[in-house]
Amino acid sequence: MAYQADISRSNPGCFLFLLDQSGSMADGFAGGNGHSKADELATIINRLLASLVIRCSKDEGVRNYFDVGVIGYGARVAPALASAPDDTMPDCAH
Repeated sequence: MAYQADISRSNPGCFLFLLDQSGSMADGFAGGNGHSKADELATIINRLLASLVIRCSKDEGVRNYFDVGVIGYGARVAPALASAPDDTMPDCAH
C-alpha cells in the first residue's frame, strides 16, 4: 500500500525541486519552439508554484499547506530562489 497522509497547516506537504543549471540548459528545448531548456524549466516551475499558491488561497489569505525548497545544481549547488543567499553552499568538486 502506498504511503498516504492528509495535508494541513499542522501537517504541511513538502516539495523539493532540484534544478539543473548546467551549461547544457542554454541549449534549445526539444520541439524547436526557440526557447532554451532553462526558459522552459523556469516556466514550468513558475506555473507549478503559482498553482500551489492558488490552492492555498482562502478568503483570509494564503495558508501554509506546503513547504517548498528549490536547489540549483551545475558548477555549484546552491539555493535557487531569488531571496536565498547564494553563498551558503560550497562549490562542488569537479
